[in-house]
Amino acid sequence: MILNVVLKMILRSWWRNKVFFLVSVASLALGLACTNLLMTYFVHEHGLEGRNPDRDRMFFLRQDDPMTEGKRVAFAGAEIPPQLKQSYAEVEDFLRLGKLDLLYCKVNEQKVEGDFKMLSADTTLTNFFDYRTEEGSLSQVLCQPGKVALSEARRLFGGKQAVGKQMEAHFRFGEVRTYEVAAVLKKREQSLLQFDMLIAHDPDFFWGGLTLLKLTPGTDAGHLADKLNEDKVPTLMPGQTKYYLDPLDAICFTTPDDSSQQTLDFVSQTPVQTLYISLLAAVLILIIACCNYTNMSLSRLLQQLRMIHVEKLMGATLLNIRLQLFGDAFLTVVLAFGLSILLVNDCLSLFNDLLGSRLTMTFFFSSQMLPWLLLFILLMSVIPAWYISCRLSRLSFTEYRTLYSGRHKQRFVAVLVTVQFVISIGLLLATLTSGLRVTKAALR
Repeated sequence: MILNVVLKMILRSWWRNKVFFLVSVASLALGLACTNLLMTYFVHEHGLEGRNPDRDRMFFLRQDDPMTEGKRVAFAGAEIPPQLKQSYAEVEDFLRLGKLDLLYCKVNEQKVEGDFKMLSADTTLTNFFDYRTEEGSLSQVLCQPGKVALSEARRLFGGKQAVGKQMEAHFRFGEVRTYEVAAVLKKREQSLLQFDMLIAHDPDFFWGGLTLLKLTPGTDAGHLADKLNEDKVPTLMPGQTKYYLDPLDAICFTTPDDSSQQTLDFVSQTPVQTLYISLLAAVLILIIACCNYTNMSLSRLLQQLRMIHVEKLMGATLLNIRLQLFGDAFLTVVLAFGLSILLVNDCLSLFNDLLGSRLTMTFFFSSQMLPWLLLFILLMSVIPAWYISCRLSRLSFTEYRTLYSGRHKQRFVAVLVTVQFVISIGLLLATLTSGLRVTKAALR
């Protein structure tokens, strides 16, 4: 009964202050949307292959680039990985990957153009990555030549059933091959590999490519790399270059202006600078939203105080008043948070295009992100609501005039507004600087 009365009082308060309520919820929702999106981007990219139980045992086999001093290339000859597995007990398994220079495809004699990435892989792919299919069999693709797996069927077949259909692949040097679609893969969150089509290696044309090694538990990767070099395992330039075993982070996270890092468009690579800037921006935008909400709340503080004293005269208990104040603040934040999720859903495709990420709404509700979002909304709603309910329920008009009016209020509001403007200007300058860098890089 008490909760019903409290809820009615909250709804009536919102209705009496419609403009204030709509503006405060909209501004808070916008701030939370930006914060949620940037925080989720950080978690998504930073936790690459986060659900892979063998992530810490997978290493890139890299060697010195004979053409550029100080640069390493993730490349090994086709015959090297099988030799390593046979000769070294520390090597549990290997995976070789190669990229084919695909120009365009033809389906039913119709040319389909696009930035398609086609990879060839060993049958051991599923020992490294848990790829699952919506249709067909991936093992059939990896074991039989002339079969292809698609990351999605929509781009080539318009979302229709693709398994069993033919596609014609046209390559850079005029070669044309026909493949039968044998599998359509499910989307895989936080995937290391980014491709549109997957085939098995052609032994007559595969001479080497990116190599991943899975080491036995407890193996020291650095010590194993030293053994490979001591045993003089052949490199691109035997006797002059050597091998390295680098963790996934060495290639997946790049640093700005580092010419020694190799660019691989079929591997998920994220600039470390972008990751931490996004996290910092999330915190700053949240501060702006909180400052704006606090500033607006001060404007109706006197009205709330009058309402509290009227309710006391009408017989309301301290518990009733605290419940009402707590519920008002709590429900406002929860409503703003719900609206922020809707905003994120509408802006997600644009965000992915800008940063080259592959965020999906399902990741927001995954086991990696949902607990953090729930904790975030709990802290954002409970702590301010508890403080407001305790503080206002005991505040008298005399204390209000002393603390929240006149010069005290003006100074406090001035501080909030200054913080908002400083952070906003900083974010604007950072955005313009990043845009100029991206433009220069594109022109080059």
